[in-house]
This record gives sequence, structure tokens and C-alpha cells, in this order.
Amino acid sequence: MERRIDSTITAAAPTSGGADAFLALITQKVAPLVDARICGRQTDRVLSGYAPGGLFTATAYKLPGFFAGYIAFSPAAFWDHGALARLGEAWAKEMGLETEGAALRGQHCAGRTVQAGTRQRWNR
Repeated sequence: MERRIDSTITAAAPTSGGADAFLALITQKVAPLVDARICGRQTDRVLSGYAPGGLFTATAYKLPGFFAGYIAFSPAAFWDHGALARLGEAWAKEMGLETEGAALRGQHCAGRTVQAGTRQRWNR
């Protein structure tokens, strides 16, 4: 896995935007293999990620019902000038949900960070 390629949802940089392909790999190859070899079940599937992986996790709504739960730690909400928010709005409209003045369903927590490139160091 190359996190900048596999975790990002848009091609905002030359080597980015492969989240759809990575999600397809998980759902079409990895999950069936796990299910067959260790008796996995859909009710046990939880997708979790941090930073770019959190961004990937937050956008896995594309397959409702495939995962039983999602944990997106500090998703890279800044990616591509807020692509996550734009995708959320588009999804809400597609689902027929009102977005104007809608309440946030979920929680986003972030700590103080110092960014250097793609690395983050958390201050305690």
C-alpha cells in the first residue's frame, strides 16, 4: 500500500487518487479471502484509518452495508482543498438529504499538529 495513492479520493497530485481502486481490492479480493479462510462475517467488518487512511475510511460510504462500522481518526480533511466536504455534500444530495443547516452526524476531533510534508507530529 502506498498511502498517498491508495488513500486519497481525488487526483490532486501526480501520484494520488487511487482510493476507489484500493476499496475495490479490499471488497473484491481481500474480504472474500478472509471470509473463506477464517470465517469472517460482514457483521464483523470494521474499517479504520488515520490521516490519509482516515480520509479513505470516511469515504467508504460508497458501499453501504459492506462494513459494519467505521473509525476515521483525524481524516485528512484538508486534502484537495476540502474534497471530503464536497463529497459529503454530493452524497447527501444523492441520498435526498437536506444539507442546508443540517446537523453534523458524527464527530471530528483533531489535535494540534505541526506539518512537514505529509508527516504529522502530535503535541501532547
